[in-house]
Amino acid sequence: MAAAQRIAGRQSASGGGLFGMTLWGVAAGLLFSGVGLIYIRYGKTTGNTTMMVCGFALLGYSYFMSDTFYIVLAGAGLSALPHIADKF
Repeated sequence: MAAAQRIAGRQSASGGGLFGMTLWGVAAGLLFSGVGLIYIRYGKTTGNTTMMVCGFALLGYSYFMSDTFYIVLAGAGLSALPHIADKF
């Protein structure tokens, strides 16, 4: 059971890692923070405020989550939000 939780990135906050996060959680946070920086730069050059707001959200949301699944889920949602908002 503990091995399955470790693979899925669902360790408890006292289970080690950086601030209760697994290595995969830290890697996902860094990946989506990089996407956030790209969104901020693109939004600034084009004047797209939705892209900039999602970029700032991508930079900071992973500090408030420790579960890898939720980090990836929220990151994917915030990454897709400006593209979905442009359609409507």
